[in-house]
Amino acid sequence: MESVDVVWRTTAGILILTMQGGFALFESGLLSTKNSASVFVKNFTDTVLGAVAWFFTGWAFAFGTDHSGFIGTSQFALNNVPDSSTWFLQYAFAVTAATVISGALAGRMRLVVYSSLTFFVSAFAYPVVAHWVWHHDGWLLSMGFFDFAGDGPVHLFGAGVGLVATVALGPRLNAFSLGRVYNRRSSPLNVMMGTFILIWGWLAFNAGAVHSVLDGRQLIAGRAVANTIVSAGFAATTALVISAFQSRWRTSSVYSVCFGTLAGLVAITGPCAVVQGWEAALIGVVSVFVALAGDALLLRWQIDDPVGVIPVHGGAGAWGLVAVGVFADSGALGNKTGLLHGGGFHLLGVQLLGIVVILAWAVGMGGVLLLAISRNWTLRVSVESEERGMDETDHDIVAVQVHPDYKDTGRHFTSGGSGGGKGEGLDAAAMTPARVRRAILLGKSRVEVFAMPEIIYLSAADVECERLVHQPSPPRKASATALQKITQLFQAGTAAGMGFVAAGLASSRSSLDGSVHLEESVVSMESQSQSQPPP
Repeated sequence: MESVDVVWRTTAGILILTMQGGFALFESGLLSTKNSASVFVKNFTDTVLGAVAWFFTGWAFAFGTDHSGFIGTSQFALNNVPDSSTWFLQYAFAVTAATVISGALAGRMRLVVYSSLTFFVSAFAYPVVAHWVWHHDGWLLSMGFFDFAGDGPVHLFGAGVGLVATVALGPRLNAFSLGRVYNRRSSPLNVMMGTFILIWGWLAFNAGAVHSVLDGRQLIAGRAVANTIVSAGFAATTALVISAFQSRWRTSSVYSVCFGTLAGLVAITGPCAVVQGWEAALIGVVSVFVALAGDALLLRWQIDDPVGVIPVHGGAGAWGLVAVGVFADSGALGNKTGLLHGGGFHLLGVQLLGIVVILAWAVGMGGVLLLAISRNWTLRVSVESEERGMDETDHDIVAVQVHPDYKDTGRHFTSGGSGGGKGEGLDAAAMTPARVRRAILLGKSRVEVFAMPEIIYLSAADVECERLVHQPSPPRKASATALQKITQLFQAGTAAGMGFVAAGLASSRSSLDGSVHLEESVVSMESQSQSQPPP
């Protein structure tokens, strides 16, 4: 084992884990703000529960000693694992597969149900597929199936589980009330930032799949990285042109561009090391049309997939596996030659078989688990929780947005929930921005400051006020009670002053009267003394 390979695998695994943050940002930006924290919690759950599941059984079922080409049977709980860096890299792949599922279920699946689902996926369902495709004795690999970095085990499998779970849950409230999917998208900035993070994580994902950079394999890693960014670039450009065309060249949709970028990244994941540059570009362009067609089918069948997991990861992932059978020219990776390079239909046929088998396994395993869970727990959150938002009902967090001009206008908080709906979030009428910031400084309130500017997350228990009205509160005015107190104080002061003046005048008058009487007495005495004769 070479040190450089250990460093390569470890670094790739660390970078792949950043995709968890990318998925969380991407998904939260496509959903209502009232479910933003819930999305992050579910992605975090994938990471931590995935580590536990991969530790106990995941790695063993995927890469342990083979049994009949179906499943591994050794190296449980990290026992006798020959290389921990490979274990870690494959763990990063496993939790990515689990995270793909979360987007399709956002906003309506209970956390306990989702936690059970993601644990089962990382502990058993995903490892079995990984064994088929990547173990040297796996039955699909033995037939000639080729998937360089995970179009099948990661993306197609995740989309299959997401599909059956989405159908089992049903659409979100009022999702199709307008004849189309009604998405209350909260943050295009989150969507774009999430896409950026996913791009660089994806580069590590596809390059890391080579596992080694020795003996010429570094050239394979370089080819994988180059083809990945080419496919993503052409896919994003295609989506941009389509979006501009639909608006008659007036505008372009941020969401469409990011949607197309992810489609291109997914599609190139399987064939990235075995195709040429122009083929990677073509794969990216076609992936956008495949994803758009899948999205249209979901709308027609009224299957509510809030962030496009099924058309992007499922549709584009399947297309990537087909592209291997059409364009593959593997070279250093063995005899994997596609249809266009003289390989005939054999590889294409095996790829199609793999698509059917992986999708059937995903739907079957997801359906069995959800059926078992539904016998003891309700899969879906309550109507109240869905209306108020899972952030508040599940995590005791309410998003409150400060008015951007609060320093000048002194406005109260306005809604941090999705715009336009009733009964979402809180209107903290008694809590002005200055008071909340003062509470933060004094430590008198449980306040969590989120990373985005001017967004503050308050615990619902700390905000006792009426339900949200989605209008900015008017500028603050002096309350009637305060005005009355000021008026009463002024009146009392005036009355006291007038009383003091009156008392002073009365005192002056009495003093004047006394002086007059004294003068009269003196004059009388003088006149009497003058009228009497001297003795």
